[in-house]
Amino acid sequence: MKSKYQEIINEKLAIVARLDAYDTSKNKTHKEWRSSIDDVEKLRQEYFNAGKLPYAKSEEVWLKFKAATKKFNSAKNHFYKDEKSEQQENLKKKLALIEIAESLKESEDWNMATEAMKKIQSDWKHIGHVPRKFSDDIWTKFKAACNAYFDRYHEQKNAISKEQQEVVDAKKAFLETIKEEKTHTKETVLEAISTWKELGPLPRDVRHLEGKFNKQIDRLLEGLSLDKKEVSMLKFVNVVDGLLATEDFRRLDSEQLFVRKKMDEVVKEMQQLENNLGFFSNAKDDNPLVLNVKNRVEEFKEDLEIWKEKLRYLRKLDY
Repeated sequence: MKSKYQEIINEKLAIVARLDAYDTSKNKTHKEWRSSIDDVEKLRQEYFNAGKLPYAKSEEVWLKFKAATKKFNSAKNHFYKDEKSEQQENLKKKLALIEIAESLKESEDWNMATEAMKKIQSDWKHIGHVPRKFSDDIWTKFKAACNAYFDRYHEQKNAISKEQQEVVDAKKAFLETIKEEKTHTKETVLEAISTWKELGPLPRDVRHLEGKFNKQIDRLLEGLSLDKKEVSMLKFVNVVDGLLATEDFRRLDSEQLFVRKKMDEVVKEMQQLENNLGFFSNAKDDNPLVLNVKNRVEEFKEDLEIWKEKLRYLRKLDY
C-alpha cells in the first residue's frame, strides 16, 4: 500500500510541477487564454485521475496543487480584469464616434461632413473590442448614422438640378440639329463648337453626350475640303477643350501620355523605313520600291508634325 501511495504521490507531484511551470506570459488574446484554460483543465483531470490518497499523505500534495492552480488563476484573472477595463474604454470611444456620426448625418456641408465621416469610420475600425452585450447594438447605431449620411450624399451628388436639366435638354436638341445639318463650312462647324460650350457644362451622369457631339463634329470636319493637319487639329482641340471645361484633368494627362507614345511610334517607324532605304543604295530614284518607301517616310513626317502640334497645344493649357 505504501508503495502504491508513493507512485500516486510521485505522479501527482509531476503533474503539479507541469502546472506550476505552465507559461502564460505570451498570452495576449482571449483565444490564447481559452487554449491555456483547456490545457490546465486537462492537467487537473490528470491530477484527480492519478488516484486517491489518505488525508495524511494527500494534504501536502494538495496544497502544492492548489498553489500552482492559484498561480495560473491569478494570471488569468489579471488578464480578464485588464481586458474588461480596456473594453469599457473602447466602448466610451465608440459611443463618442456614434455621437459625431449622429450629429453629421443631416449635414449639408458636404466637404467637411464627408471627410469627417470617413475619418470616424477609419477610427472605428482601429478601436478594439467592446463588451459583447453592447457590440451589436452600437454597431447598428453607428452603421445607421453613416448610411443615412452617405445615402443623402450620393443622392444629391447624382441628382440633376432644374438648371442642369435645362442644359441637358438644350444640348440634346442642339445635337439633333447638327445631325440633320446637310451643308456646312469650317466657320459653321467652329460656331457649332462655340455654341455647344456656351450652353453650359453637362452633369456627370450624362457626359456621354459629349462623345456624341464630338462624333458629329468629326463627321462635319471630314466633309470639308481642309488639309489633313487642320482637320486633325480641329478635332483634337474640340475634344481637349471639352475635357478642360469639365476639369477632367486625369484624362488630359492620359491624352498627353498618348500623344507622346504616338510620337515615339512614328519616329521608330521612320527610322525603320530609312534603314530599309539603305538596302536600295544602288537602285534608281524611280524604282517603285524606293518611291514607295520615300512616300511612306514623308507621310510619317506629316503625322509626326501633327502629333508635335498636339503636344504643343496640350502644354499651353493651364491646368
